[in-house]
Amino acid sequence: MVAILLLMIAGGLFYLWFDPKLPVFHLQSLKLSAFNITKKPDGTFLSAKMVARIEVRNPNEKIIYHFGESNVETTAGDDAVSLGSTTLPEFTQGQKNTTSLKIETSVNNELIEDGIGSKILDQFTSKKLKVNLDVKTSIGIGAEGVKTGLLGVEVLCGGVTLKETITEMPRCIISTLKW
Repeated sequence: MVAILLLMIAGGLFYLWFDPKLPVFHLQSLKLSAFNITKKPDGTFLSAKMVARIEVRNPNEKIIYHFGESNVETTAGDDAVSLGSTTLPEFTQGQKNTTSLKIETSVNNELIEDGIGSKILDQFTSKKLKVNLDVKTSIGIGAEGVKTGLLGVEVLCGGVTLKETITEMPRCIISTLKW
């Protein structure tokens, strides 16, 4: 009982001293440099190249963040058609720092359903195509030479149209400890 009380007091002091805040993620830019739907006798195929940037901001004055390797999957449309996946290397982010992560994915002749192909092509040409980025990574914190272990998190950036990413920087959602 005393150990639990001491742990709670230590946690409270840590919170008061360091005033920890979560990192903030924004979808900074999104561009489909190539997007082609091809209908052949054996099916409908998608070829696409996408470049996105996610801005990661550390609002803390006394805490640094350590990010593990990140796996990024990108999808388009309500039917979650794959636009490819990639891996980003681990990195450390200092106090009051902003980092821009460049994400490049592509698919080449990916087989998709015929109806979905024409639907996402219409959405692409009208700039109403919604793109989603799902980043699975791990985050640890460091303060005054002490470093914690990494905790798995999922960062969801998306549900925004190509037109929306031109005028604003949508905020991404962080989720962890899914029960």
